[in-house]
Amino acid sequence: VYTEPLAQQTPPVYSASLTVTSSGTWTHYQGQVPVHDVFLVLNATVTNRGNVALSPSHDDWSVVGLLGFSYAEANQLFYGGVTIPAKGSLRVALVFDMVGFYTPTKVVLELPNGAQVAASLPALAYSATLRVDNFSVAMTYQNQTPAAAYFMVVNVTIQNTGTATLNPTYLDWSMRDVDGNSEAFADSSFYTPVDIGPSESTAFTLVFELTTYDQPAKVVLDLPNSTAVVALL
Repeated sequence: VYTEPLAQQTPPVYSASLTVTSSGTWTHYQGQVPVHDVFLVLNATVTNRGNVALSPSHDDWSVVGLLGFSYAEANQLFYGGVTIPAKGSLRVALVFDMVGFYTPTKVVLELPNGAQVAASLPALAYSATLRVDNFSVAMTYQNQTPAAAYFMVVNVTIQNTGTATLNPTYLDWSMRDVDGNSEAFADSSFYTPVDIGPSESTAFTLVFELTTYDQPAKVVLDLPNSTAVVALL
């Protein structure tokens, strides 16, 4: 009696490579705010080098720091089901809810066999452009009078050209003279905090309290990387 030999099954091979094409931080994303401080949003490309499809879930993704400690898993709220066919590639968008002072350096994907693949994150970049739309002098503003001589009300537009969200405080804004000497910070009484995400443009109002000796010439915004963005009046 002839018995046909059983077909030999090829064992599954799990292997992949990973690259990060862009990353940035946001204090809001798709109408949502983070539970912690910021959303880290990144785009990655997964290349499946194995012989079976990969269908990672949100908790197969994590971001880690220099010492390998995991800071966060991919947020399930923004994660759609993905499948990367064998020998195929797929671009995925990942969102992580982060504590602000954490500095992740890599994104990690855990494969079904427990192996991990990782890719370095590009450094966050802080840069912006700034223009003064108009300005005026006022002896009162919103029913308040200045302790000094007068208020200068400046309307500005800022464009975030970096990859990190900008959330300047009133102390990051200053009025300076032509030589760059600081004359006043933005008045905290009239300052509304604003978040400017990557590629976003925002217009808002700054109020400075100045003396008769001041010679205002330009508005300066100090960024977190210690660079200054300047706009002339």
